[in-house]
Amino acid sequence: VTKIGDFAFTNCSKLLSLEIPDSVIEIGEDAFYGCQSLASVVIPSSVTKIGETAFVGCDSLSSVDFGGTVAQWKAVRKGSDWHNGVPATSVKCSDGEAEC
Repeated sequence: VTKIGDFAFTNCSKLLSLEIPDSVIEIGEDAFYGCQSLASVVIPSSVTKIGETAFVGCDSLSSVDFGGTVAQWKAVRKGSDWHNGVPATSVKCSDGEAEC
């Protein structure tokens, strides 16, 4: 699996935590939109693109970890409002924290 497709887990209320596999390079638009119980996500350094509103409506998402460095996180192409309304305000990277 190299991409989590658009709308793949939209409104999945039973999803509590998520560790995206290292093979994934792209998270599609609205992939986790409305997953209100999702509290934590681990994104591998292989991810280079996060689609528009991918995590919007994830009202419990308070922990976002990224497997790479702050510089690598900043290089990830992120769609507008990819995380709008998410409680997490920073991403934990291997060498520090970065803004969401």
